[in-house]
Amino acid sequence: MATVLKTVMGASPSRVQIPAPPPLTQNHCVTDNDVLEECRIWAEGAHYPLKRGAVGRLTQRVRLNPGAWWRAIRQLLAEGEDTEADSRRLAVNLSLGPLAALMRCEGWPARVARAARGDERVAETLETLVRARPFSELIDRRTLVRGWLRMARNETQWASWAYGVVCDLIDRRQVAPVWDIVLETLRVAGDEWRVVGFLGAAILEEMPNELIDLIEQEAPRNATLVQALETAVAREMTPETRRRAEQVLGHPIRF
Repeated sequence: MATVLKTVMGASPSRVQIPAPPPLTQNHCVTDNDVLEECRIWAEGAHYPLKRGAVGRLTQRVRLNPGAWWRAIRQLLAEGEDTEADSRRLAVNLSLGPLAALMRCEGWPARVARAARGDERVAETLETLVRARPFSELIDRRTLVRGWLRMARNETQWASWAYGVVCDLIDRRQVAPVWDIVLETLRVAGDEWRVVGFLGAAILEEMPNELIDLIEQEAPRNATLVQALETAVAREMTPETRRRAEQVLGHPIRF
């Protein structure tokens, strides 16, 4: 049994004992409990910072029983509290080790991606591993809007992935998917002020020049869109965009 310095996200370093994992032999039966306990050690951060080749060696173990590792990952995610500290700790510690190894197993990337569409904790962990741009190609628009709403409403700490994906779309000036998110968010949220205000500040304020044509077309039949535009400041607007936005609003933009 080795003693290492434990590096858990958001916690002070401490000395912990890491039991040696069961040996890799054909005759040894790796049980679900063995896997769960080994995975729990990863979740606690005891294997970080990663040593060279650590994920490759872990992958050899995961390939013996990938289903057990997947069940362990999901159980530990489910056990986590709905706090920023737990969401970051588990998403980071499980993604860079156990999930990274599982994603090297044949057939499992697609299976994990499917699970991410219905489980926001899996989504948070997978996005932490692959990052926003590749992750946006693994999920559908409905999943993204659901996560965006959960995040905007501050209903959970496990939906930060949605903000990262939307920010990536904005950075790449992807007008069509961003506009779809605007319309679907307004349709689902109605005039819920927290969501409307967040939408204006996070999207309309960041892409006004690219969206102004669509805003002008939609505004006459969508009063909630106009409310969202009210929350946007003009720092990213060209003079022409500002003029057109003020026409939509019916008054000057103050900021």
